[in-house]
Amino acid sequence: MKDIIYVTGHRNPDSDSICSAIAYAELKRKLGYNAEPKRLGDINRETEFILNYFGIPVPEYLPTVKPQVSDLSMDKVLPVSKEISIKTAWSLMKKII
Repeated sequence: MKDIIYVTGHRNPDSDSICSAIAYAELKRKLGYNAEPKRLGDINRETEFILNYFGIPVPEYLPTVKPQVSDLSMDKVLPVSKEISIKTAWSLMKKII
């Protein structure tokens, strides 16, 4: 369970969006995933009442879901010229792996 799955609704969350994120994150956790509910905006009074009534904490605010370069897994590339032999290219590829 290394990667975290953030479960969110939409940018202006209503009760359905928040409650669905909480429920789906809980389901994912029970299925063995490391999931957390998050919100992308402020909750309204109705949602606050519902969460307080059931004693459920408000999901943490996630300012953006835009991917960043640090989120990408980059492959190591070793450029080779077309003049090298297949054996040399294969040897170089085995060193990278």
